[in-house]
Amino acid sequence: MIIEKIETKRNKTTVYCGEKNYPFVLDVLEKYGIKEGETDGRVFFMAKDESDRILCKRALYAMIDRSEKSKKGYVDGLTGKGFSYPLASEIADEAEKRGLIDDRRYAECYIHLHGRTKGWYRIRAELKQKGVPEEIILSFCEEFGYRNEECKALAQKLRKGMDNTYENRMKLYAKLARRGYSTQEISYALDSFAEDILGDE
Repeated sequence: MIIEKIETKRNKTTVYCGEKNYPFVLDVLEKYGIKEGETDGRVFFMAKDESDRILCKRALYAMIDRSEKSKKGYVDGLTGKGFSYPLASEIADEAEKRGLIDDRRYAECYIHLHGRTKGWYRIRAELKQKGVPEEIILSFCEEFGYRNEECKALAQKLRKGMDNTYENRMKLYAKLARRGYSTQEISYALDSFAEDILGDE
């Protein structure tokens, strides 16, 4: 294969081969003796595999530094940057073993952050969508408990400016249900100001 150009800008090295270009770690190119001109394709792709692992790790650690995510969230982020799914999964697995990624820690942080504005069913669905294993999610169920007061506070906020009509009461119920609150929590919230909202029309 023919390497037309090797370019380094702002600590990023790119290798150009015809219409294709490949990001590379400069040290890896030097290690394998890869230069502009004709090169052994087998050696090139061995070097590329090693370089991709390094670049994938760097990208993952940068993501970890910026924000806490589930392992699936990090893998999706890496594949979005162009890394293959098998490589992204492998690098994420290694980081998980080192304690850098922890779905339980992520779930706990997520619940702490959203527990005042969302009910259990909504949080459970969102964590599941983010790839947190079901057994981890369910381990927080009992601790989460009923959020009657949070549901009541949200209901009071959402109903401001609403006329006391059956239609509006049903809309309020639906809004609370979409936030993931249970029937028991919603009933408590509505019953707490029954005369105001649930009185006879």
